[in-house]
Amino acid sequence: MKVRFSSLFIIAVLFCLNVRAQLSDNFQDYNFDKNPEWFGNTGSFKVNDLLQLQLDTSGSGTRFLATPNQLIDNTEWNFWLKLNFDPSASNQVKIYLCSDNQDLTKPLNGYFIRIGENLSLDDIVLVRQSGTNEYLIIDGIDAHAAKTPILRIKVLRDNAGNWQLFSDTCGGKNFKPEGSGFDTMIKNTSWFGVVCKFTSSNAKNFFFDDFYIGPEQKDTIRPEIKSFKINSKYHLSLFFTEEIDTGDVKISCFSGIYPIVPSSFSIISSSQIDVFLDPKNDYPANQQQRLAVSQIKDLAGNIMLPGVIDFIYYSFEPGDVVINEFMADPSPVVNLPDAEYIELFNTSDFSVPLQDFSIEDGSSKVNLPVYKFPPHSCLILCKSSDTALFKPYGATIGINLPSLNNSGDMLKLSHYLSGTIDSFQYDLSWYRDIQKQNGGWSLERINPYQKCLIEVENFTSSVSPDGGTPGRKNSVFDSISTQVIPVKYNISILNDSTILISLNQKIKTVSPQQGRLECLDSPQDTINFKLFYQLSSVILQLNDKLQFNKRYRVWVNLANCMNTLIKVDTNIVIPAPIDSFDLIINEVLFNPQTGGSDFIELFNRSDKYLNIKDLKIARLDDSLKLKDIITPYSRDFYLFPGDYVVLTDNPEDIKLRYSVKNPDKLLKASMITLPDDKGDIVLLYNNRWIDYFHYEDDYHFKLISNRDGVSLERLNPDAATNNPANWHSASSTSGYGTPTYKNSQFSDLQQEETEISIQPKIFSPNGDGFDDVLKIVYSFDKSGYFGSIRIFSLTGRMVRELANNDLFGTEGFYTWDGLDDNGQLVASDVYIIFTELISGDGKVRKIKNSCTVVR
Repeated sequence: MKVRFSSLFIIAVLFCLNVRAQLSDNFQDYNFDKNPEWFGNTGSFKVNDLLQLQLDTSGSGTRFLATPNQLIDNTEWNFWLKLNFDPSASNQVKIYLCSDNQDLTKPLNGYFIRIGENLSLDDIVLVRQSGTNEYLIIDGIDAHAAKTPILRIKVLRDNAGNWQLFSDTCGGKNFKPEGSGFDTMIKNTSWFGVVCKFTSSNAKNFFFDDFYIGPEQKDTIRPEIKSFKINSKYHLSLFFTEEIDTGDVKISCFSGIYPIVPSSFSIISSSQIDVFLDPKNDYPANQQQRLAVSQIKDLAGNIMLPGVIDFIYYSFEPGDVVINEFMADPSPVVNLPDAEYIELFNTSDFSVPLQDFSIEDGSSKVNLPVYKFPPHSCLILCKSSDTALFKPYGATIGINLPSLNNSGDMLKLSHYLSGTIDSFQYDLSWYRDIQKQNGGWSLERINPYQKCLIEVENFTSSVSPDGGTPGRKNSVFDSISTQVIPVKYNISILNDSTILISLNQKIKTVSPQQGRLECLDSPQDTINFKLFYQLSSVILQLNDKLQFNKRYRVWVNLANCMNTLIKVDTNIVIPAPIDSFDLIINEVLFNPQTGGSDFIELFNRSDKYLNIKDLKIARLDDSLKLKDIITPYSRDFYLFPGDYVVLTDNPEDIKLRYSVKNPDKLLKASMITLPDDKGDIVLLYNNRWIDYFHYEDDYHFKLISNRDGVSLERLNPDAATNNPANWHSASSTSGYGTPTYKNSQFSDLQQEETEISIQPKIFSPNGDGFDDVLKIVYSFDKSGYFGSIRIFSLTGRMVRELANNDLFGTEGFYTWDGLDDNGQLVASDVYIIFTELISGDGKVRKIKNSCTVVR
């Protein structure tokens, strides 16, 4: 019996100890029916995939769970909760710290924490319940639980009845006091539990975890450095695992073996210290440094072990990492996966922490993951689901890759400290191939080391038979990095006080002192300006306005991204509106050689400065109405007085076939169709006809047997455009065309004192461009003459009738090409030009002139 009694006594003691033992449940065993066992509405709760206790029911109502607990004196209650709604009287939670009734929805004696009440700011409160009556003990801080709260709550009670309430409104363990109170009305407890009151929309929106009831948990864990962030070269942020006491912090920094004494440090929050290094003690970028930290204590007095942080301040320049290749339109597939990708290339000499970078298009931005990017290597970025497809091609990382628009998009690679490292806006023209822009081909950078060349000139479509080269050297790679790239620039006058300079290279700096704007028409006049630059453009904001139709010289010294000097020196002008006959059609090639291209040459015969940007060209239909109206050149292009410009859809073809003395005047333009036999060309400006030319194949010199590739040249810019006599075939010695310079058949008509003059007296109609045509120039003191012009040999035989009862103007000219009426070239000899004039009153006048034909 003695043995039996002892055994029963021990069992009874263990039972009592177990009942009064501490409670801990984090639901890591996937259940709440044992260790400990919970009672109540068990069918309305579950342990979810995150190992949290979750309300899981439907409709509206009140549900509870309770588990045994007898601890109340010198006790800590600690738990985590989340409510996926804004609490209210209809949607609230009570956590019963103590209760003498298992059914927490019935009258009872106990204490509870409540979140959610009527007409309140939803704070955290501690309440005593006696039967059905409630008494407020601690009223927590207003609004701490107002918006979808995620909380960790700690409650302490000593054996004298002193209560303390703490919370961490982020769900962590950095507890802040909510308040304190005193109450000793209830001295015993049997149960702990939760009560959820909800409407139907929140029947699954209560979550609980990490329940602890037991002696107060003393902090014996040393604080540690959780992470750090480099904000700039001289500014670091240190983040600790818990709240710290910063009273005796000691921080030092070393670059190699040399100490860098911190200038200061600042307490940003209870778990963050920002360290500021003294810029006077500089240290190199892109090299490993060491920060030593000690004497860090938490609020409980635990001292952190001395720690070190090895860090590198990375300083990136634009182009250190580049977008080297990308596939915007993978379909139809050539020989690569049917998926988009972006290839990065590290042009620098050191490994790059990729996690400091982000990549974005016009609509989304993605932070890149942790990856040590080796120098001078490639990395493929693709969608996470496509990672396996690209792994065989080289180093690959799957991300939430921005979707690339087929027709064009913005791409930007940025570093969180250094800013934009690579950025561009691509479009279909970058492919430089109409077929490849339809899909299946990547765009490759020609040379990733050429940092200053703007991307539109440094990208083209891949020539790899696979359609692209992800993970390996680009198929279009050209080692141009050691060459000096020629500087190209365009200058535009945005308004009378703003000038835009666009370059083919990226700008790093401008020198305001090294620039000047002066009026060439009044050299003493200069205009001051301010310079602003972005990427490859420079804005000149003028202090004074540019004057209409005056020439200016602007020069500015710039530096590209490699600090190479760029000199911009050019003339500009605010152009005049184009009036009729200011700009004329001067030369036309409408029947090119097989495979060749047409061209139209324009000539500024005015004393104005003209801009052809808004010029239009058109054709005429059978009813003489305008059709096919187009803008041939949509950018600024200025013509000074006496300047030529040639419009063609293929400048390179024109350069191959003709002597182009001024290639900068040869523009790639949109063109109207020019039929080979005859056609019309209309120049328009602001819907006004500026010039009009009806051409015909018969205007060519009759003795030219093959007129393919022979242009028609205007003889005199001051004479009427639609006078067939004012047009002649370009000379053979000029190569049958003079695009961008003075016509080979140009004739400067000089009216002599006589009414009829002959120019030249001796001419040689052999197509060599020298005196090929005879001009019969007339000038009368009144209008209204009718007349005829006939040419006779010395024997009196008429060889050519140039005019028959024509109405003459007050001045003009006719031409003779040395052919008779049968289209045969006359013999070398002297010929008589007989002009017969009839005035309006019937009087007849006869004038004789002579000329000599030399064959």
